[in-house]
Amino acid sequence: MTRLAIDLNRGVQCCREKQSGTYVYMYIDTPGVYLSELGEPLTEDFARSAGFDVEKFRKERQKAEKLAAATKAIEAELGDKPGTVLREAAGYKLMALPLDRAEIVDPDGHKVTEAPLSTAAAKVFFQALVKDAA
Repeated sequence: MTRLAIDLNRGVQCCREKQSGTYVYMYIDTPGVYLSELGEPLTEDFARSAGFDVEKFRKERQKAEKLAAATKAIEAELGDKPGTVLREAAGYKLMALPLDRAEIVDPDGHKVTEAPLSTAAAKVFFQALVKDAA
């Protein structure tokens, strides 16, 4: 039995190609990218024969790619560069991350939170943190 290389918890659409019996997978967050059960890329023709609406998903993929490129360009022009120190006090640093996120680093260089915060929330948390440290 073949071991499935598809992450079913990620959200996936699956169709079975009738002639070969092969399952074709597509992650919901990467429309228009078709994979075998081993995670190998499959052609649009094969996905079409399995029942996928290839034209629809191609447009969705192109839209997502253009949105990602536009977001990256806007961040580069208007956003804080990742790694930029937004604020520094009492040895703590508030560091900019992409997509209007930020993280706080302690004086030893360790992250204070497990996950990035929105920049607005990180600023509030940073103020409370350095106030308590002073």
